Amino acid sequence: MVSFAVNPFVSSDTSLEITGAVGGLSLTSSNGLVIPVNDLTENIEIMLPRLPAIQEDRSLLNLGNFSAFQVNITSENTSLVVHLEPEQAIPLVLYLGYGYCPNETNYDMKTHLPHTKMTGDMSSTWVLSPEELTFGEGTYYFLVKQDMEMDSTAGSDLTVAVTCFVSQCVFWDELQGNWNSYGCHVGPKTTPISTQCLCNHLTFFGSSFFVTPNAIDVSKTVELFGTFVDNPVVVTTVGCIFLVYVLVLIWARRKDIQDNAKVKITVLEDNDRFAQYRYLVTVFTGHRRGAATTSKVTLTLYGLEGESEPHHLMDPDTLVFERGGVDVFLLCTLFPLGELQRIRLWHDNSGNSPSWYVNRVLVHDLARDQKWYFLCNSWLAIDVGECVLDKVFPVATEQDMKQFSNLFFMKTSKGFRDGHIWYSIFSRSPRSCFTRAQRVSCCFSLLLCTMLTSIMFWGVPKDPAEQKMDLGKIEFTWQEVMIGFESSLLMFPINLLIVQIFRNTRPRPAQQQKEKKPGKSGRVSPSLPPPPQAMQSISLTPEAVIKDIKRIANSLFKTLKTPLPSSETVLGKSADINLLLALVEDIICQQNQAGREFYNESKKKDDPIIITLGSVDIQEKTRSPTPEKGMTDRLKHNDYNRYLYMQLQHVEMELELLGPYKFQKPQSYTQAVRQVQHMKGLLESQICSSGSISERCSPTPSFSGDGKKVSSSKGLPWWFVFIGWFLIVATSGVSGFFTMLYGLHYGKENSIKWLISMAISFFESLFITQPLKVLGFAAFFALVLKKMEQEDEENTTIDGSLSAPGDSNPLFGARRDSRSNIYHPPPMTDIEKMKRNHIKEQKAFALIREILGLQSACTGCWLLLT
Repeated sequence: MVSFAVNPFVSSDTSLEITGAVGGLSLTSSNGLVIPVNDLTENIEIMLPRLPAIQEDRSLLNLGNFSAFQVNITSENTSLVVHLEPEQAIPLVLYLGYGYCPNETNYDMKTHLPHTKMTGDMSSTWVLSPEELTFGEGTYYFLVKQDMEMDSTAGSDLTVAVTCFVSQCVFWDELQGNWNSYGCHVGPKTTPISTQCLCNHLTFFGSSFFVTPNAIDVSKTVELFGTFVDNPVVVTTVGCIFLVYVLVLIWARRKDIQDNAKVKITVLEDNDRFAQYRYLVTVFTGHRRGAATTSKVTLTLYGLEGESEPHHLMDPDTLVFERGGVDVFLLCTLFPLGELQRIRLWHDNSGNSPSWYVNRVLVHDLARDQKWYFLCNSWLAIDVGECVLDKVFPVATEQDMKQFSNLFFMKTSKGFRDGHIWYSIFSRSPRSCFTRAQRVSCCFSLLLCTMLTSIMFWGVPKDPAEQKMDLGKIEFTWQEVMIGFESSLLMFPINLLIVQIFRNTRPRPAQQQKEKKPGKSGRVSPSLPPPPQAMQSISLTPEAVIKDIKRIANSLFKTLKTPLPSSETVLGKSADINLLLALVEDIICQQNQAGREFYNESKKKDDPIIITLGSVDIQEKTRSPTPEKGMTDRLKHNDYNRYLYMQLQHVEMELELLGPYKFQKPQSYTQAVRQVQHMKGLLESQICSSGSISERCSPTPSFSGDGKKVSSSKGLPWWFVFIGWFLIVATSGVSGFFTMLYGLHYGKENSIKWLISMAISFFESLFITQPLKVLGFAAFFALVLKKMEQEDEENTTIDGSLSAPGDSNPLFGARRDSRSNIYHPPPMTDIEKMKRNHIKEQKAFALIREILGLQSACTGCWLLLT
């Protein structure tokens, strides 16, 4: 035990002026270790003498006259001690009023001071702690009266000596290097000559497992909000946050509506009107500066069994290939292309911003539910990258997909677009079921919960005896760890639950929605069939039918390993529909005779065979014959027969719509109808003999991509979204309310300090900690786990029937003009000319800038000289 007459410590906090005695007490064991004494159920009583120089003057009051006095409080953290010494041992009652003189009916506080005749000490003391002085600094008035209810025998002309002073019990915080009052308060036995300190520790209270947050008295809500004029900091801040949330929510809702319009599948207008085999092509435009393009982009698919026609990727209603955009197109082919090997992309370098950075392309075979990735990561431009407008991209292998660069980029991109909830408000994928409005609300709830947990534990005293844990230059204590753990335990579970509810709730069923907006279902409605008046005005001539038959004949002719004699001459010059149909019938008969041995014989060839079906080239490479492969080839051959059957169906429909009167020879029409029906019968018999049992009664192909997809049972029911919104309202309201209470309770000065520290911590987390976390997780997944994750854009949901334009009546669809320049890559001479023109433009702009700079310099010199 040690004691000092004066304060031996130097503190950086000048608000506490220690003028009394200083004492210290510690307990040690026999081996010299300090015994911690803290968290006691009964307080330790410490009596500290007050210096005579600071003893207060006494005032005498006559109980018969006006016995009132006033005290001016200049500090909020001190206790007010009122010491009374009456002439006789009589009970007294004291009334307190803040800013006014109280009486027996109008007062803020009162206390009864009973007499103590048994002890011989006639003095009484009333100690008002800082918590009881709710009004803070200011002038307090006291009125002293005899307690007539307890003792009315004494006279009314007695005098009472009153001594008022402020006192405070503090201890030296060795960790912080300043004085602290936590766990200590002034006792009722305090007198003008000594101070009674009651403490529940000798060192410090703070070594318990859980750290208790600062307490708040909810019953004083009205009183605390009454001090809003003096301390509007936190209440105003929370109110502004609510206002900003409403404004951002309105913006987010509008963006959601715009995103819903983008969530669609664009059915390409240049699809062949008879094409029924469907591919979903998803094009990802990069996030680089200037990645968007205004050029006309064309795509060709190349598979083991053929290639597609070049298709112009465009949407007549919305802009495509915007920066960071994801565009989905429905591309139709006459026949399956087999395993895709590569794609070819080019554009015509038109528009104000022709350069295009394509990130990757995903092609989805709807019939077989198979996907191929093409990692492009290239510029198609004359002035950036390889300076090319036309490029072929091979299909990505599994090893390519698991490369660090690809995984890291995809994981980082997904982390910022979806994982980082603050950034995802602006970069959210339009196909995500987690809307912008929901994300804004989750951020709002998270921010208020963070503010509440921060203000709850703000200013909690630290244990000076607790050891620090060092991690290099980072130092922390167990108490700080526990505060972080408790804050996370209070904040993250509820907010994580809200986010998971919004993220995993299934969309509301279409039949329960009042109105189905365009694009909401994840598809674009196919073009409506022309009205009857328009149908009648569209001319369907025998020449158009003959052209379709030539296309089918040419396709079938090229599927055979040995061409028919003089067939090329017939296809090129003949305009007789019966002769063309007879040629088609001969080809189908030869196919029927070949039967199941068609592909088996082709496999015996050393060189690959080239098969052309319509406009689709199919390259069948030589493979070693296996039973499984033979079965697969027979199934593919059966599929081709089904698609050929569908082509003949279209020809039959065309003939029925034309009728015999549009032919020069009516007997030609009758013979043509008989020929088409005979060929259909041959194909039906071949399909039924070679197809599986389940397919024998269905000569037309079926598409797994058609019809309404069975809704996934994964996820929460759609009405869980209301639970999420309820939790948002509840957590935001409760957090905002208690944050305002804490702010009013702390006072203006402490509220400003907390707000500054909270803002710094929030922006540090937003711009430094969370981005580093996203990058760290991305690097971990790319280096260690090497796991591919499906993105929202790669899981396009299809509702209802997905049909190409004109499928309702393909005979009246628009014909494709294959001679258009858009379907041909720009020649090298044109590309070189574009490059030269671009270089000339750059030189011209540089010269203009140099002239303007020189002119500005001359003008400046002239102004200085004049």
